[in-house]
This record gives sequence, C-alpha cells and structure tokens, in this order.
Amino acid sequence: MDGEDIICDFQIQGTMILPCARTLIDVPYVFSIDAYESFTTSAYYEDEEVHLNDSEVLDLMPYIKENVLLEIPLRVFAEKKELEANTVKEGNGWTLITGEEKIEKVDPRLEKLKSLLNDKSNKEDSKG
Repeated sequence: MDGEDIICDFQIQGTMILPCARTLIDVPYVFSIDAYESFTTSAYYEDEEVHLNDSEVLDLMPYIKENVLLEIPLRVFAEKKELEANTVKEGNGWTLITGEEKIEKVDPRLEKLKSLLNDKSNKEDSKG
C-alpha cells in the first residue's frame, strides 16, 4: 500500500476440469497465473486499469475468478489412451474408420475394377 494506492501481485494455481473437444470426457487442465491488480481508495482517480475500493476490506475473490475465467482455453483434448477408451467405434449404420484402416481397407465397389486392372496387365505381360 502506498498512500491511497494498493497494488496486489499474486499467483493463482490450480486444476480445472474441462470437457474434451472430441469426446466430452473430463480432462484435467493445470494452470498457473501471475496476476497484477491495482486499487485505489480515492474516488477522484479515474483509470480503467485501477479499481476503486470504497470499503475497509479488499475482496480479491472477484478478481481471482476473472483471471481464472480468462485462462480457460477454447478447447482441450484428452490423452490418446483415454480417447481410444471413450470413443464410440460404430453406431446405427456407420463405422469409425481411422487413417490406417482406410489405407488397408479397399472399397468393395472398387474391388472388381482392381481385378480388371490385374487381368489387363497379365494379358499385356503374356503378349510382350
């Protein structure tokens, strides 16, 4: 405290539980915030960055909540093993195909075209 000015420099640490952006399972998000808030007891001091305190007690809880709310990320993702355990693989008329499975699995409609290409290349090899 310096005359009518009060400067608070504090650190907020904790863990918030947020929903995963892919599966909506709970994801712990650890945060650490260095906060700096300025207050004044003078009613004549006008600045957006300096808060007016007109009581005998300085309640920091609203400012702590504001800083924590500003720290919330737009989206978080669960760890890979948690995602695999909580991902729905199939439903009514659909199946989840990953990138690796997509490469290995050939569309059954294209299977006949593949056999035609093999027949054509075999005929050309026998001619030449």
